[in-house]
Amino acid sequence: MKGTLYYKLMDVEKAHNKYHKKLHNLNGKGIEILKSTQKEIINNHKNSISKQSIDTSLYRPFEKNLLELKKNSNGVWKYLPRRKNSEFNKEVRKLKDLIPSANYLERKGIFKMDNFLNGAAFGGLISLGTFAGLAYLFDNDIMETISQTWLFSTSFSLCGGLMAQRKRKDNNEKIVESIKEARYLDKKIKELF
Repeated sequence: MKGTLYYKLMDVEKAHNKYHKKLHNLNGKGIEILKSTQKEIINNHKNSISKQSIDTSLYRPFEKNLLELKKNSNGVWKYLPRRKNSEFNKEVRKLKDLIPSANYLERKGIFKMDNFLNGAAFGGLISLGTFAGLAYLFDNDIMETISQTWLFSTSFSLCGGLMAQRKRKDNNEKIVESIKEARYLDKKIKELF
């Protein structure tokens, strides 16, 4: 059984569905057993967000927490480098303990190739460094070689930026998946408490 709350609840539900016929023969108590098991899993899960969600007076949906954290990465910030923020990452790790696919929200730092600008910069530096190294190796003038290969360096730089954005596009699939997981957890909290 995996460690996140979502996976624990899903594993119990899948096991219930798999052995539904056997559980149904327990005088119709199969659903009650499933609900009590899931309630016990939620109560035993050590996470401040889940404890806060259980208390109905402080109820704050997981989906709202997820979208609030995601809001900080929208707009122009998708294309620009972001500083590593330990407080923000701490909140993301708490949420990741509940929703497994929320790891795309973590800020890794300004030198990670996870946005267009850094991808383009790294691509340009790699191509310029390669051509400068080859020019030195073959005893050519380095500046002349770079001036002759600027078009290739620019296109390689754009390819690096597009590769970094491809990673960002993969995050869109994780966004949809994490919202689905958050809605499932919210549904279970409302159903059980």
